[in-house]
Amino acid sequence: MSPNPIHRLVVAFTAAMVVLVSIVGCTGGGKAPSPRDTRTRGPVPVLRPPSTPPVPVGRTAATAADFDRDPCAVATSEELRLALNEPFHVLAGNVLVLQGRPATATGRSASEADTVGCGFGFIAEDTDTAETYHSVVIRIARWRSAGAVLLSGCQGGPKTIPYGRVPVGDEACLGRGSVLTVRSGVHYFTIATVASPPRADRSDEDTDLAPLVRTAATLIVPRLPRT
Repeated sequence: MSPNPIHRLVVAFTAAMVVLVSIVGCTGGGKAPSPRDTRTRGPVPVLRPPSTPPVPVGRTAATAADFDRDPCAVATSEELRLALNEPFHVLAGNVLVLQGRPATATGRSASEADTVGCGFGFIAEDTDTAETYHSVVIRIARWRSAGAVLLSGCQGGPKTIPYGRVPVGDEACLGRGSVLTVRSGVHYFTIATVASPPRADRSDEDTDLAPLVRTAATLIVPRLPRT
């Protein structure tokens, strides 16, 4: 005798319920979420790199006497190095590192007997003393009496690039030898760049070094005394 149709329905329904209960049990359905699952989570912390200490900077000399007491204080070697790195990299494909501390005798020439000043020394990274522009010195000096003559002589000199007027201070002129003469109020200063060893062909040396002296002037001149 064939099974009763109702009996078959009951068997099929029971089997389906067994399967459903098995699936629910495997997936965790029907369980109330635990308190841990429903807990409100706080914001994800933001990880920041360690802060970089600020670069030390020079100070403004209020008077000529302030400058003369410490001419090296108008800039720091580190801020000057960072400023010069971009034009020096364009020039030499390299960056500068510090060479000693700023000193009143650094870069001073015999023609500067009438001055009070300071030289900042650098060397090109990973170069030896025989490589072109291995050493760079930026020198700032205040002229006690001959500054007006220097500025006038520069203004009467060549006007072709890179020479001539530079928009810093009250008046400024870039002359031969990569020397910028600046009038700041009643005082006269020079900012000079000396890079050695020079190229074998020195005909374009002033053009090469002009961006360095202009960059140094932009940093230093606003801190020079005017009275």
